[in-house]
Amino acid sequence: MKSERGQALILIALAMIAMLGLTALAIDGGMAFAERRSAQNAADNAALSAAYSLAAGGTKAQAEAAAATIANGNGYTDVTINIPPLSGPYQGNGEYVEVIINSTTDTVFASLIGVEEVASTTGAVARGRPQQAGTLAHGNAIIALKETGKSTMLYNGGANVTVTGGSGMFVNSNDADALFFNSNITVSSPGMTVVGGYKTNASFPWLSAIKTGQTSQKIPLPPVSLTGKIPAIPAAPTCSTNGTYSTSGNVTTFTPGKHNSIIVDSGKTAKFKPGVYCLNGNFNINGSGIVSGEPGAIKFVLSQSLNLGGGPHTFDNVEFYSTNASLVLQNKGDTLTANRIRFYATGSGQVIVNANATFKADDAFFYFGTSDFKWNGNSTIKLKAPPVGDPFAGLLIYMPYTNTTSVEINGGSTVDITGTIMIPHADLTINGGANMNAVNSQIIAYTTKFNGGGQTNVEFNADENYSPAEPPIVELAQ
Repeated sequence: MKSERGQALILIALAMIAMLGLTALAIDGGMAFAERRSAQNAADNAALSAAYSLAAGGTKAQAEAAAATIANGNGYTDVTINIPPLSGPYQGNGEYVEVIINSTTDTVFASLIGVEEVASTTGAVARGRPQQAGTLAHGNAIIALKETGKSTMLYNGGANVTVTGGSGMFVNSNDADALFFNSNITVSSPGMTVVGGYKTNASFPWLSAIKTGQTSQKIPLPPVSLTGKIPAIPAAPTCSTNGTYSTSGNVTTFTPGKHNSIIVDSGKTAKFKPGVYCLNGNFNINGSGIVSGEPGAIKFVLSQSLNLGGGPHTFDNVEFYSTNASLVLQNKGDTLTANRIRFYATGSGQVIVNANATFKADDAFFYFGTSDFKWNGNSTIKLKAPPVGDPFAGLLIYMPYTNTTSVEINGGSTVDITGTIMIPHADLTINGGANMNAVNSQIIAYTTKFNGGGQTNVEFNADENYSPAEPPIVELAQ
């Protein structure tokens, strides 16, 4: 019995040693784990701080300093900051910053067996990308956005379409016959990408190179894809006083303010001084009447359509604000030329260029809330989108997704344009005989149809088209 009591004491002693070992492991291990978690939090915050610096346009040195400040402020001095990371999936990418923290934890019980401290290495990678310009629709020149349906991009007999630059053409429909080439057509493009498939009665060299079944490249429809990317359309200005006019010979000069009907008879000239004109009635130019604006910004708030007969009509800088009023070039020989022009129609207002009329502007933007533009047979259109620095830079025509009005460019028209035509929920038809030369342009429509007899050339250049700003990105990558 005494020997058994001795054995029990030995077992109890061994158990106590084991329990002390487990307690030491739990205490020292817990302390090491807590320190590692603290170091990881510091690394995450330091990497994010550096990423914020990069996203705000800071230099590499500024981003490194931001990361070091956070790490040091949390008590860590053994810190390595790599911009860009030296290894891993983000190696060499200057949008990413890597923070590595080495730390140690002093032991309590493990020191009894010679382990004085536990070393730990933690790291974090964050991304910081500044705001930058984006390219719409994968950099394609002609795009049909409709997500379903047959022949959403259609080439009818006699159509002649040439695309240069960019990725080519894109069809967003997932239908097996989303794209249709009819017979007797000529099509040339750097490429053709189709979410669904295509059908053809024609044959041309690159037909077999068309990429079909490209579901991964499907473009989300507006307004989701354009939310926050289109600048707000400015509200119509107001007039607080009445305008005046004075006549000398055949010339009538108008000053800004409220005006009733303005009618310019054949052989007469109307000149407008810079400012805002609020028109409560008709604005007609008859016969060979002429309208011109003095240098400076002239803004017309229209209650009824402006019918421009005669001409040549010239403006330096002119803006038209309308709900349902239209701007109409009526007849053969009618000409409107402007260095800068804006047309904002929140309702059914249109821009109509009738047969044999001419419309030219070097800095132009048109907004159609519920209606469209009409370039009729034998008209001449020469328009260029606003330059860099303007809120609508590169955007020539915009119809919001709520606008489903069909658009036609009719036979005989000569169209030379630069900039993006964005009509994302409207069907676009370019009819036979229309000669459309879209230099440095992009055409984004719900569906696109090219009918026979005309030549359509679209040359894509991202620098000349609408490139909405992509917001800054700050994210913890790993």
